[in-house]
Amino acid sequence: MSAQKTARDAGRREMDLKRAGAPTESDRKAKVARGVGGGLKSTASASSAVIPDEYLPPNKILFIRDIPEGYDMDALSQQFSVFEGFKEVRPVPGRANIAFVEYAAEVGAIAAKERMGNTVLPGAENSPPIRVTYQRQ
Repeated sequence: MSAQKTARDAGRREMDLKRAGAPTESDRKAKVARGVGGGLKSTASASSAVIPDEYLPPNKILFIRDIPEGYDMDALSQQFSVFEGFKEVRPVPGRANIAFVEYAAEVGAIAAKERMGNTVLPGAENSPPIRVTYQRQ
């Protein structure tokens, strides 16, 4: 029984030492006022997971990659305009091989992505197929 009492007393002393070093309420208030240690952590950490392109949720803007060099944007517009709700093709300045295609609703974008993804554009048969994904939000 004395061994149990000794162990219990040692545990209490350890807890008392931990409590003695713990910050007081006034210490906590001072840290929060200075912006140290108070509040929530940022959710935009460097370790947040990146979603692969094929798992991006549908939206009304498509991201087109691997457009053949020198391919006419009007011809690209013609290819994507056959789908419901087509609005425009927006090339990215300084990047000839990528563009955004916008639709009025997700329905048109979904149909265009399914039909145009991994296809070779007319007039560019010697080029690799284009890659079509949803724009990252």
